Amino acid sequence: MNDILIRDKLLIRAEYECEYCHRILFDSPWQKEHIMPKVLGGTDDFQNLAVSCPRCNLNKNQAIESVDLVTAKKTRLFNPRSDKWENHFGIVAGQLVGRTPIGRATARLLFKRTEQQLPPDLSWWPINDLKNETLYRFLNHQRARRLGNKFSDLEKAFADIPFLKKVTGEDYDLARFATYLLMAETLYTRSGVEDIRKALKIVSEAWQIKSIDPTRQAELLNVTSIVLQQLATVLVLEGKPAEAKIAQERAASAYKKRLELIGGDDVRERLRLKALQKKYLCDETIQPSKDQVHEAIEEASTGNLGALSYSVDVLVNNYHNNKEIELVLEETNNILLSIGYGQDFDYGYNVVVRRRWWILLARLGLNIDFDLLQSDLSFWKSINMHNELRELAAGLRNLPNCNDNNAITEMLILITNIYGVKK
Repeated sequence: MNDILIRDKLLIRAEYECEYCHRILFDSPWQKEHIMPKVLGGTDDFQNLAVSCPRCNLNKNQAIESVDLVTAKKTRLFNPRSDKWENHFGIVAGQLVGRTPIGRATARLLFKRTEQQLPPDLSWWPINDLKNETLYRFLNHQRARRLGNKFSDLEKAFADIPFLKKVTGEDYDLARFATYLLMAETLYTRSGVEDIRKALKIVSEAWQIKSIDPTRQAELLNVTSIVLQQLATVLVLEGKPAEAKIAQERAASAYKKRLELIGGDDVRERLRLKALQKKYLCDETIQPSKDQVHEAIEEASTGNLGALSYSVDVLVNNYHNNKEIELVLEETNNILLSIGYGQDFDYGYNVVVRRRWWILLARLGLNIDFDLLQSDLSFWKSINMHNELRELAAGLRNLPNCNDNNAITEMLILITNIYGVKK
């Protein structure tokens, strides 16, 4: 059988879709993929061949297994000939994710973005008004690197391509504003002490831009609150609670101003403000309502995780209704399974939920799987989300039952011994 006929038969069997991610392949390049790689004994037999988009084939390479980060265990990859696709994959908030250990392991390895498959347009609103199309694409590309936590690539791009020197007119301030946002996000995600100081300086410089409109001012207030929150965490871990309290109060104030500016009043925004007003400040008068918690859970089921994350932050500190906390833990378990923890292009999408999951376990005094915790810490470090390591350490220290819980002490020791985050 000649190669053209084989390829036609493969396409027909695959119904013109990538057999892994189900991307439609009409008029799109695709590749003949060996399910069992030839270097491992695979053959050219029709049953060992699959139709694959270039991204999935490139990422799969010669692998036959990967790690499911929900369980931290290796598992075989999805086999298009023997497995039913719908049993292992699904769509959450418009994103393809794995729903089983096989699906999650496959999605994490095959569906990750490559430089060749970066989204052509992220619809990143701060640069929507740019007139210079090349500049627009350049900044979108850097935003994609930021979402993929490719911080060194992003910093090199800004250092090696001094594009702002060539920008004139209205585009200059807009491009400068977008650059400040990207660099501040990069710094507070890495979250070292010096990084936070640099981020504060960048935010201060961004406030000097006179032409930013109220919408961009609101975004800058948002970033300002995040940087100040990170500063508070660093100060807590340095044993400076009074200074941390001041930074936390400033973070809450900045976010409150943001809400006043945009008139925001959805459940995510209300819970985030409460979380900022409560964290490290121990104000027992600030509590979420049951309706807010249930609304946050409902939103999370559609892939909008922010409200659930902030409800955890408010619940775990000086909150005495353990049944409500248990409900949130149960729903967080379900969410981590449904969104496919560790698969997403924007890792912050679910790592922040996973970190809070650990805090919920500790808050309720449940058993801690330390091998799984170590796997998570390694994953966070590998994708440069050092802020999550710091926030986990500070969050554990801030729990009401911290000093009486041996498991919390062991968790803090593990973070300290391996990654140097202060206990």
